[in-house]
Amino acid sequence: MKLVKQRKVEKALDPKDLDGACFLCSEDKAPDCHRSFLTQYLTQTCPTPIEVEDL
Repeated sequence: MKLVKQRKVEKALDPKDLDGACFLCSEDKAPDCHRSFLTQYLTQTCPTPIEVEDL
């Protein structure tokens, strides 16, 4: 999470570009996965609300 904050990922992404996006990784449990950290961070920092759905 520290690295995501340092890189200010929310400023590099346009929320419109995330519409229909899918973050993938090889972890079998979402809490152990980097995508969980990223989506948690983005939902807290993006100026436009982002809806996250675990598949």
